[in-house]
Amino acid sequence: MMARITKGLLGGFSGKVGPVVGYTLYGIDRMRSLPERTAPATENELKNRSRFKLVQEVLNSVKELVKVGFKDYWTVSGGIRAALSYNRKFALKTKEEVDYIDPEAFRFSGGTLPGLTIPTVIQESAELLRFNWNPSVVDDGSGYDQVMLLAIDMQGRTASFQSTGNFRSAGTDVLMLSEGLLGKEVDVYVAVVAKDRCSQSESQYLGRLKLQDRDPISKEGVGAEPVPELTAVEMQNVCIDQRRGAIERSDVILDIWPYVKPLYDRKIAWTDLGIPWL
Repeated sequence: MMARITKGLLGGFSGKVGPVVGYTLYGIDRMRSLPERTAPATENELKNRSRFKLVQEVLNSVKELVKVGFKDYWTVSGGIRAALSYNRKFALKTKEEVDYIDPEAFRFSGGTLPGLTIPTVIQESAELLRFNWNPSVVDDGSGYDQVMLLAIDMQGRTASFQSTGNFRSAGTDVLMLSEGLLGKEVDVYVAVVAKDRCSQSESQYLGRLKLQDRDPISKEGVGAEPVPELTAVEMQNVCIDQRRGAIERSDVILDIWPYVKPLYDRKIAWTDLGIPWL
């Protein structure tokens, strides 16, 4: 909600501030309160709210990156509001009544600074993306410009990013991936921010990657041979062998009378023939 002061601090204002609307009628500055709405939201209003929410949630996952990438760009205020306005206009698409963000049209950064030359990306390990580009300095750019890196899961609203990466002259940089991105499909982008932080490039889309997950940890341990599962027959034979081994041992003598006598006294202990112990 914003209003514009037309005649300085002591004059009236034009626009809406909270529940109050300022306007001019016949040369006189006036104010009126907003009417209370009782009618339910229309279908178009609900759709606009849903579309706005979609773009806002995606941008909120990279808010700190967008503040750098859209600084002083697209709108007077720049930053997150500029990114929201830009992506609602260019990246928000609808297909078969379903709204979505077009990754190729999505931007987290905008400006006039030259971007990177021939940027590429590979997954170097489960938690690491490697970015490479031509380190040659371009016109209107500097070797001390720094790269901005982004990997984002549009559906899950999860992202990993770097707003102050390596210099343009380095030709390479890495991005650590968060736990929530492992095994997911992500869209990958790069951009450049000037060494004086006064300008930035338009973000460049490098494509979509299906990230690898961590390798499962072996239960047998590293380098150990897997233990084969026993069949029911094999398990029965093992049990029989264990019992036979216990029976065949004659080197251990155990006096069981102290344990049996209480049972005999209570007429609980019986022989295999079904009669009490004598």
